Amino acid sequence: YKEKASPHLHAKGFLYTEQSPNRFLYKLKFCVYFLSIRECFSSKNAYLSEKSKQKAIKKLKRAAVLQYTLPGVPCLYYGDENGMEGHIDPFCRQCFDWENLNNDLISFYQNLGKIRGEHKEIFKDGEFEALHVEDGLMFYKRNKENFAVYVYTNNSSKRYLIHLNGKYKELLSNCIFENQLEIKPYSYGIFIKEFSE
Repeated sequence: YKEKASPHLHAKGFLYTEQSPNRFLYKLKFCVYFLSIRECFSSKNAYLSEKSKQKAIKKLKRAAVLQYTLPGVPCLYYGDENGMEGHIDPFCRQCFDWENLNNDLISFYQNLGKIRGEHKEIFKDGEFEALHVEDGLMFYKRNKENFAVYVYTNNSSKRYLIHLNGKYKELLSNCIFENQLEIKPYSYGIFIKEFSE
């Protein structure tokens, strides 16, 4: 299946159906690519204000959660993990800025890599199942055999309450929650079910 690439995908283009899981994933991966921080800098100015940069970094984190948990291998453009800016010629991304490290963002990417490594069998070839897709919310699971990793990103101003059975551990924050998950606006999460011994 081939489809002409367009950076302007409409929300209804994300409608997931049993008949089109590959098309759905294709569009989603394409949008994750365009959410890279270097694409957030498309204004006439070569560099962002501090306020705009912080907003772009929040978007980058949501995109990175998708990038590290969807089927396939994540590809990181150098400097994204440090929040580096870039623009069209002659303001292309310069050498890695070792003098001004964004330790929070670097730590975030390291944590994503750790989660991916700890659950490599699931992320390597586990199944993908969309659980809830609506108005900017992506809630899905990756599973293999009897184990699953759940992922959500909410790119909207809406709140969602998801009912679950049992106790779960959020892997990015190490928080434990039980029976229900509150998904806040513009948030993300990766979690697993806790099994009692």
